[in-house]
Amino acid sequence: MSMKSLGETVMVLGSSNRLGREVALFLAHCGYDIIVHYHTNKKGGEETLSMIRSIGRKASLVCGDITTKEGVDSLFVDLSDLTSIVNCASIFIDSPFGSVDEERFDTDQLIHQKGPFFLTQRLFLYSKEREIRTSMIHLTDAQTTHPSSLKPSYYIAKSALEEQIRILALHSAPYVRVNGVAPGLIISNNEQEEAYFKKRKEVIPLKRLAAKDDVSSTVEFLIKNKAITGQIIKVDSGEFLL
Repeated sequence: MSMKSLGETVMVLGSSNRLGREVALFLAHCGYDIIVHYHTNKKGGEETLSMIRSIGRKASLVCGDITTKEGVDSLFVDLSDLTSIVNCASIFIDSPFGSVDEERFDTDQLIHQKGPFFLTQRLFLYSKEREIRTSMIHLTDAQTTHPSSLKPSYYIAKSALEEQIRILALHSAPYVRVNGVAPGLIISNNEQEEAYFKKRKEVIPLKRLAAKDDVSSTVEFLIKNKAITGQIIKVDSGEFLL
């Protein structure tokens, strides 16, 4: 059954699976049309596309590598009605400090630093050219305040992204509002992480783990609120307070 359209189109990067897909589906249920993005997981992107169309929303599919400026630029070809971008693109591979090599470090920086910079810049130019106001939301990671020993390169890149958001918010105004959402412990990657999540649940202030919809609804809040920029909202049940 078709629902009322908000007349707004959101591009959700990294929406072929995991949290990016959940954000895309949540926004579609809220009435947004969605541009589904993937890089290598075409099958996942097509599945997300089908899910969104099945609930009555318009959706299209784009492929692009955000670690290159050329790849970022390709996402804006033939765009005419974009109102927001939600950047959920990420990679998180266990690599303890002593085993981090140059390739691992550079990969984390490219997708979590370089990509977000040029995405925001491109949206700024797109918006300024059309004299419109848009929103850029980057997903960071609340665990930067309690980083595990398994992903130091990843956490360094995500921490730097939060500082980048604050700087880019100033330089993108008034055309683009730039904000971040920092999810806490939500989706585990293996049994070891699942066990860790259960232990942390007992000590975090709210005694509950954040849910996927908690993150997605925060994203929607930042899309709708026209007076917030340069902010990072932690969705971690208060774990950052410890």
